[in-house]
Parts: sequence; structure tokens; C-alpha cells
Amino acid sequence: MIPHRNRCRGVALYWTAIVIMLLVAMGGLATDLAYVVLSSQQLQIGADASALAAGRYARGVAGDYSLGREAARSIAVANRVAGTPLALALNEDNNSEGDIVFGYYDRDSGSFTAQTSGTNAVLVNARRTAASAGGALPLNFAAIFGIYNIDVSRRAIAMIGGGTGAGLIALNRDADPGLYIHGDLSLTVNGGDIQVNSSSNKSTRLQGAFTVDAENINAVGGIDTIGRSGDLVDTQLVEGATVVDDPLGWLEAPAQPPLGSVSGGVYTPGYYPSGIGLTGGDITLQPGIYYLGGAGFSIGGNTNLTGEGVMLYIAEGSLDMTGTGNVYLRPPDSGYYEGVMVFQARDNTSPSRVLGTSGLDVEGTLYFPSALLTITGTTNKLGTQIISDTVEIGGNGELTINYDGRFPAPGRVVFLVR
Repeated sequence: MIPHRNRCRGVALYWTAIVIMLLVAMGGLATDLAYVVLSSQQLQIGADASALAAGRYARGVAGDYSLGREAARSIAVANRVAGTPLALALNEDNNSEGDIVFGYYDRDSGSFTAQTSGTNAVLVNARRTAASAGGALPLNFAAIFGIYNIDVSRRAIAMIGGGTGAGLIALNRDADPGLYIHGDLSLTVNGGDIQVNSSSNKSTRLQGAFTVDAENINAVGGIDTIGRSGDLVDTQLVEGATVVDDPLGWLEAPAQPPLGSVSGGVYTPGYYPSGIGLTGGDITLQPGIYYLGGAGFSIGGNTNLTGEGVMLYIAEGSLDMTGTGNVYLRPPDSGYYEGVMVFQARDNTSPSRVLGTSGLDVEGTLYFPSALLTITGTTNKLGTQIISDTVEIGGNGELTINYDGRFPAPGRVVFLVR
């Protein structure tokens, strides 16, 4: 018979071995856990750095996105995760689940939408997963329990901001002047600034007994007020302002569609090689894009015009609105050209003009990136934003632009939002 004392020693040794094994296993699991936590932090650092690198391209044209993706990937490989450079896939198709995703970030809702137009943010998914380029994160001690690796991922969103909400923008950087206001008129820009990009000493010329009511007139160059006798109300004149990029620089021209048609004063969207000229009567534009060649788009006489969900693309000619009838136009409320009422082609330098009347009721952005836009007359509903190469406003009427915050001038400050 084995003595009782010896039996107790044997049991004690047995339990000691079990406890040691458990302690070793727990220590190993703790080591693996710390390893996973450290790797997660490294992934987050890499995601943050990559998103910031790509963020400055979020307000670019489509071609800039490839530069942004390369910038993100270059920064990523400079960051190591578990001893291995962080690898990001370029995601050139901009799949919402990809590693580098350009899109729009809504600060009010905190939501990110993948898109390649009207972007203001970039999302980076940094991961060590079975499906990622670097593979899943390998574990050491957890292998004792049959767990050999683990999927770990982190994300970051960088947004570009600091831009100016401008209801009237003169884009030309050399014009003398870029903006010319004269006569005995009243100009009001509700909810935004006036921005003049010209660096000329007389980038902005203010002459006459006019009244201007806007938050600011921001001029990159000088502001000439010789001959001005009007009231600026509470408008601040700012010289030496920063140039702002074209808010619609990313906007691509539409493809030339099939021919449009007209029947009984009703026009269908499509291509009009000679343009559209209206001289009277009741006219309806059905929803869609009107691609205008020839003389462009003109309204004269006593024309009553109605159009909902319409965009006028002026490939040739100009916009010439001088009629005395009622004009009611609304831009598309969804899709790629949402909010854009008029888009004059970038290679079209033909001057356009608008004679405002009490019957003029036009919403949306009026965009003339390479042309002079001249505005006279009286209307309080001439678009919600005007963007043009150069702008001249004169006459004796009242002009009001009710800027709705759409298409702010791009900022240059990149920051993390998530």
C-alpha cells in the first residue's frame, strides 16, 4: 500500500503541472492579445496617414483620384503592421468596400457615400484579413487551441474643407477686371460671398451709384472703387484673398445625345445642332439635358417658358435671355448634374447675357467657366449661384442671388472626421 503522504505529494505535483500549463496558456493568450491590440493601433495609424495623404485629391477632377490612390498607397507602405508594410489595394473602380474609396461625407448625418463626382472625402480601410494583400494576422500561442490567425481591420475618413461658400464667383485669374459692377443697380447675394480670383490690381471694379449687399467681396488682387458713390451696406471688401478652385472643376461634359424634337411648343431633351431660339408663345421643356450647338439658347419677345428637371448644355453659341415673358426653370434634383441649370462648355468662350425681368424665375447654378456673363435688369430669382470666367453687372435694376450653399468653393484643409 502507498503511504497517504506519498499519494498527497503525487496529487500536488499533478495539480502544480496543470496550474503551470494554465498559467503558460493564459500568458500566451495575453501576449497574443497584446499583439493584436498593438497591430490594431498600427493599422489605425496607417489608415489615418493614408487618408490624410489622399484627402487633398478629394476635390479634384476624375483624373486626380488616381494620384490620390497612389499617395495613399505610398504612405501606407511606410507604415508597418506586425513587422510588415501595410498594403492597400488601389480600388480603381471605387467599390464602396475597397481599401481606398473616394466619396462624399455628410457631417450632419455622419454618413459616407462612395462616389466619384462632387467628392469631399476619402475613406481608407486598412486591414490584415484573409482577403487582404497582407493576409490575416498570425497568432503564436493561440495555435495551442487551434487558432492560427485573426482578421483585424481599421478605417479612417479624411475630409477636405475650409472652402468658401460663394454665391458669385469670377474664376479668371488674370482678368482686368474679373468682376465689373456699374450703374445704378442693387445687387444682393444672400447666404454667401462674392469671390474674384483675378490677381490684377483692378481685379474688381466698382463704379456708379449701385448698392451691394453680400457677406464679403473677396478679391485676390486689388479693388478699384474710383467713381463709386453707392452703398456697400455691410459688405466687407477683402483684398489679397486666397484663390479658390473651380467648385465644378470635376464636372464632365455630357455626351452628345440623339436629336431632340419639338411639337406644339413642347421640346424633348436631346441634341439641337442649330440651338434653340424662342421668340414668343408658350414653350415647355421636358425634363432632361438639352445639348445645344449653333447659336446656343436664346429667349426673346414675349416667350413664356417652363422647364422642370432641365439642364442646358451650351456646346456652341451662348445663353441670351432678353425676353419679357415669364420664365420658370428648375435644374435636375438628382443624378450627376443635380443642381446645375446652365453649363456652357469649357472650350466655348462666347459671351452670354441675361436681361432680368420680374417674370424671370430660375433656380440652380449658372456655370460659364470660360466666358463672360453680362447681367442687367431686375430679378430676384436668377439662379442660386453664378460661376463664370468673368462677370459684368450693370444697369438700373435689382439683382438677387439666393445662394443655397450648393457647390462651395473647394477648401485646402484636410482633416480626419472618423
